[in-house]
Amino acid sequence: MLTFIIKRIANGLLMLFAVSFLAYFLMHLGAGNVARLMLGLEATAEAVAQKNHELGLDRPFVEQYFNWLSGAVQLNLGNAWSMPDAVANILFPRMAITLQIVSITTVVAIILSIILGTLAAVYGGIIDRVVQLFGLLGFAV
Repeated sequence: MLTFIIKRIANGLLMLFAVSFLAYFLMHLGAGNVARLMLGLEATAEAVAQKNHELGLDRPFVEQYFNWLSGAVQLNLGNAWSMPDAVANILFPRMAITLQIVSITTVVAIILSIILGTLAAVYGGIIDRVVQLFGLLGFAV
């Protein structure tokens, strides 16, 4: 049992690493020249190069990713590029509302699942098929 739990945790960490790498890679592809966007079109090439150095964007991609990852593990998500504030200061105050919405949605889903599952088990037939379809659509969404 302990081996199973350790494997699950290792798989979860590997998946978390893979998803974070893919998300960082896609953000890196789509960001364009962040320093140019932050400083504006009138900025000189020297100013853009200085800003790239400040942000660490002149380093290799893998080094940038691991710098970000080491900060993220410490809950230091860096500074926002479009706002003069740390990402954590923008993100964490909104977490309480998000967790409330997730909690309420989970409770409603559990209650509906119990009711619909009981109806499907007791009556079967078309009701069972409708409940299965409803569950499949809900899962897909």
